[in-house]
Amino acid sequence: RVNFAARTVITPDPFINIDEIGLPEVFAKKLSYVVPVTPWNVEELRRLVINGPNVHPGALILKTNLLTPSSNPGKESMKFVYRHLQTGDRMLLNRQPTLHKPSIMSHRARVLKGEKVMLLQRGFRCDEMNAHFPQNEVARAESQNIVSVCEQYLVPKDGTPLQGLIQDHVIAGVKMTVRRIKVLPPCIMKPKLLWSGKQIISTILLNSVPSGKDPITLSSTTKIKPSEWTNEKPRIWATRRVKGPSSKKGCLMCESEVIFRQGELLCGVMDKNQYGATMYSSYTLFMSSMVERALVSFSRRLVIFTNFLHTEGFTLGVSDILVRCDANKSRSEIMSELKDIGDDCASSGVALKGDLSELKSELRRFHRESYKAPQKRMRGIRVIRRGLGPITNRINSACLPRGLIKKFPYNNLQLMVQAGAKGSTVNTMQISCLLGQIELEGKRPPLMISGRNGRFMTGIKPQEFFFHCMAGREGLIDTAVKTSRSGYLQRCLIKLLEGLVVNYDLTVRDSDGSVVQFQYGEDSLDVCKSQFIVPKQLSFLEDNMNSVLDPSTRKLVAQHCLSNASSRMKKASKNAKTRDGGFLRFSVDNSTPEDDDDHRIDPKTGRTLKSSRMIKAWWANEQLRAEYDKAIVKIPDPCASVYRPDSNFGSVAEKVEDLIHGYMSTNPNRDEEAFKEMMYGKYMKSMVDPGEPVGVIAGQSIGEPSTQMTLNTFHFAGCGEMNVTLGIPRLREILMVASDKIKTPSSIIPFHPHISEASKDKLRLKLNRCILTDVLEMITVTEKLSLEGSSTRQKVVRMKFQFLPRKAYKNDFCEDRVAVIEMGKGSDKKGEGKKRGEEFEAEDNGENTMDQRKRGGKGFDAEEHASSDEEDQPDDADATDARKINRQKMKTMMKAI
Repeated sequence: RVNFAARTVITPDPFINIDEIGLPEVFAKKLSYVVPVTPWNVEELRRLVINGPNVHPGALILKTNLLTPSSNPGKESMKFVYRHLQTGDRMLLNRQPTLHKPSIMSHRARVLKGEKVMLLQRGFRCDEMNAHFPQNEVARAESQNIVSVCEQYLVPKDGTPLQGLIQDHVIAGVKMTVRRIKVLPPCIMKPKLLWSGKQIISTILLNSVPSGKDPITLSSTTKIKPSEWTNEKPRIWATRRVKGPSSKKGCLMCESEVIFRQGELLCGVMDKNQYGATMYSSYTLFMSSMVERALVSFSRRLVIFTNFLHTEGFTLGVSDILVRCDANKSRSEIMSELKDIGDDCASSGVALKGDLSELKSELRRFHRESYKAPQKRMRGIRVIRRGLGPITNRINSACLPRGLIKKFPYNNLQLMVQAGAKGSTVNTMQISCLLGQIELEGKRPPLMISGRNGRFMTGIKPQEFFFHCMAGREGLIDTAVKTSRSGYLQRCLIKLLEGLVVNYDLTVRDSDGSVVQFQYGEDSLDVCKSQFIVPKQLSFLEDNMNSVLDPSTRKLVAQHCLSNASSRMKKASKNAKTRDGGFLRFSVDNSTPEDDDDHRIDPKTGRTLKSSRMIKAWWANEQLRAEYDKAIVKIPDPCASVYRPDSNFGSVAEKVEDLIHGYMSTNPNRDEEAFKEMMYGKYMKSMVDPGEPVGVIAGQSIGEPSTQMTLNTFHFAGCGEMNVTLGIPRLREILMVASDKIKTPSSIIPFHPHISEASKDKLRLKLNRCILTDVLEMITVTEKLSLEGSSTRQKVVRMKFQFLPRKAYKNDFCEDRVAVIEMGKGSDKKGEGKKRGEEFEAEDNGENTMDQRKRGGKGFDAEEHASSDEEDQPDDADATDARKINRQKMKTMMKAI
C-alpha cells in the first residue's frame, strides 16, 4: 500500500543466514534506492545505468536538473541514480498482525534468481509478509542498529528468546550428540581419528566465541527425562556409593545432564532446552555484546544438522506406534472395567444405591432434569470425570512407554516428542492408547450415540471422528471472535501509555514532562539485558566471569568506583534496616507491666488505651521529645538515589546488593572483590537505554499475550464448581471497565494444618452465594381475568415455583429454599430490588404460590409499568416523559371502554 514496498508469500530456507531475506529478482528490479553521483562511485553507477532497468543489477531512473537554476547559476547540479536493490541492502520485514516490537525486524537482502517467493529462516509456513526498503542513510542506520534481527533476539515483554531451532534440526541435534554415533573419518588419515557428534558441536561453539572472550562453561538439564534413557534397573554401586545432588535426581553424568567446560561438550545430549528458544541457553550469555556471533552459530548448526539428516535419515513408521501383545491385553482388560465404572459413577451421580432397573429409571430422569438445572448437570460431569481419570491413567501407563514395541531412543515418535521437536505426550496417547474424554467448552458433549474408546492406531468410528472434530471447530470460532476484542484492548492500552519514555536522567516521564517513575522499574534495568541477574544464575555468571566483563575493563572501571562516602552510606544503610524512632524508644522506656495487659480499645480513637496514654505523654513534654529525637540516627537514602547508576560504577539497587551479599555468604571461598566488580559491570551494562518507549512496550506486552488467551469463561472442575471470569473478559473488566464490583468474585482462604476437611467444606458452603435460580427448577405462570360484582375486574396472575430437592444442591450451598426466599424478601425491604407493585406470597408446603395484582378504583387498569434501566439514566428523561403520557392515554381509553 506504500511505495518502495513488496508483499508475497514466504517459505523457509535453512541454507541462508538468520538475518538474511531471500528476495526474488523481480522484486529487486522494481525496488530502488536513490544514490547521489560522486567521484568515488561514478564508475559503478555508470555501469548500472548502462545495464538499464531490465538487467540486474541496474538502474531505473537517472535524475538530473537540465534547467539552469535561477539562483547561483554557476553551481553544478548534482545527479541522482535510482539503482536496483542489491544483495546486502537493509529490508524491513513485517508480519501482520503487528502485535509487538519484534513484529518488524531488519534483514539483509539476498537477491535470488528464479524465485517467486521470499525465502526466510523462519517457520511461519506460507504466511504473507511485507518488505519495506528504507530510502535514506538515517533509516538504513536505524534499521541496522535498532530493529535488526540481532537486536530482536529477546522479546521485551519478559526477556525470553524468540529464535531457536525447531523440528528437524532439534532431532538432528539430538541424534548427533547421542553415544555410538557413526560418522565419517576426518580428512587427515594419519594418525587415524574418529570424530564424535559432541566434538562437532564443541567445534562450532568454540569458533563462535567472540575474540577476547573465554569459552562458555555451562551445566544444565535436558527436556528428555533421565528415566527415558534407562531401560533396565541401575547397578547397585551407581546408586549407593555415589553421593551428591545429582545422584538423588537420578541424572549423575547421564545423557540428561549437559556439561560444558571451557566450550567443550563433555556430557549430555542436547535437545530443545539447549537448541530452542529457551532462556539461559548456550548462546544467551553473549547477547549483550556480540549478537552476530551467536546468530552465526545458529546458521552453522542449521547447515550441519540439515546435511546430517540427509545421510542419517529420520522416518516415523507404523512400528513406532504399535504396542506389544501383553500391553494390548492389559488395555483390553482395563477397558472391560469401564462398564462397572459407569454404573458406579451413575449411582454416585444420582445419589442412589439400588438395583439396576431402578438406577436406569433414575438416570433417565436425571438426564431430563439436568438440562433445566445447570448445577445438577455440572455435578454429573464432575462425578464422571473423577471416575474416568484413574482408568485413563492406567491405560496410558500400560501402553506408554514400556508397552511399545520399539523403545526410546530407537522409537522415532518418542524421540520427536521427548526432545521437544514436535508433538506432545497427548498425541502419542491418542494414537496408541485411546482418544479419551472429549470436552467442549469445558464440559462433556451432550448425550448422544458415540463411543470414545477408539484410538488412531486401529482407527476410529465415523461418529467418533465427527465429535472429535467438534473441539477443533470450537477453537477456530474462539480465535475468530476474540481477535477484534483483543485488538481493541491493545489499542486502548497503547494510546494511553504511548507518551511514557525513559529520559536521560533515568526518570520515566509522560509527554507533558510529569514524572511517572524516578527510575524505570525502580532499578533502571532492561528486561532483555538483566535476565541473568537472578539468584539461580549467579554461579553461571561467576563461571563465565571473563565473558561477562573483560579483566582489563574491570580494572579500568574499578578505578572510577564510588568514593569512601558511598561505601559508608552502604554500611549505614545495612546497619539501619530496623525501624527506629523517638516515640518507639519513649514507649519502651515508659511502659509498665500493668500497661501491657491493658488492651481495651478507646472508642474515640480506635487505639488501645495504652497507646492513647503514651501518645498524650509524648506530646505533653516538648523538651523530652527533642532529646529522644536527637538520639535517633536516620536511615540514609539508598545509594542509587544519591549516585546515578549510569555514571557511577558500583551504585546498584538495594535488591541487587542484597543478592550479591547473599551469594557470597553461601559461597565464602569465592573471590569477593572480583565477583562484585563483575556484577557491578553487568548491572551497568544492563541498564535501560534513554529514549526507550517503555509505555508502548508495556501496552504491547499486555496486548500480545491477550491474543493467545481464551475468550470464553470456563469452569474449574472441583467442589462447588467455582465459576471465575478468565481470559479477555477478565482483562477488559480490569483495564477498561475498572468496576469495584467484579462479576465473579473469588477468595483463597488459607487454613491451619489441624483444620479437618469437613470443617473446610462446611465453611465453603457457608460462603458460597446462593440465589433463587440455583435452587429453582421451573416456574409456571398462568393468568386470568375475574369479575367481582358488576363493574370490578381483576387480573389474577398465578405463579407456581417448583424447587429442586435438597439433595440436588446440598454439596454446593448451605441454605435451603426457604432461606433463599427469606433473603430475597430482606433485600427487597432494604431497597436493593426495584419495586414492581406486586406482592409475593411464598409458601413452602408444596402448595401453589400466588401473586396477585389488585387494582384500586373502578374500571380496568393496564399493567403497571416498571422503569427500565435506560429510563434511570438522566439522558433518557424525554423518553420517560413520553412513556408516561402514553400510559396515561391508555388508562383513559380503558376507562372509557
